[in-house]
Amino acid sequence: MAQLGSVVEGMELGDPGGSGRFGEYGGRYVPESLVPAFAARVPEAIWVGWPETPAGGLALEGLHLFRDRMERAAAVTVGLGLLVSLTIEVSQSFLPSRDSGTTDLFTNTLGTWIGVVAYRHPLVQTVMARVIWPFS
Repeated sequence: MAQLGSVVEGMELGDPGGSGRFGEYGGRYVPESLVPAFAARVPEAIWVGWPETPAGGLALEGLHLFRDRMERAAAVTVGLGLLVSLTIEVSQSFLPSRDSGTTDLFTNTLGTWIGVVAYRHPLVQTVMARVIWPFS
């Protein structure tokens, strides 16, 4: 157990500061055996224990934790796309040179949903991993 404590002691957890970034946006995944040590270091965070293999790696049984949050992220993304489109359409209704319509609202929201679905496709993820993410 002393070894686990030293692992946590050497890690930079960051300072949540006044924004409350640890607790405000949900939990952070850590191996189940390290949850108590992380909670002792940063109690304001929500630490989600991920199941471990006997060798100490992360087990696939915890994949549902990640997938559940991905579903919510997709819904929030599409909802924000709808909100942005609605804001634009309402703003256009005050401009005499612009026409506002529900067709634009529908097609923009559909485009946001198509973007979410495309982003989750394995081919897109592979391209992103090889082309874009190495440079960020």
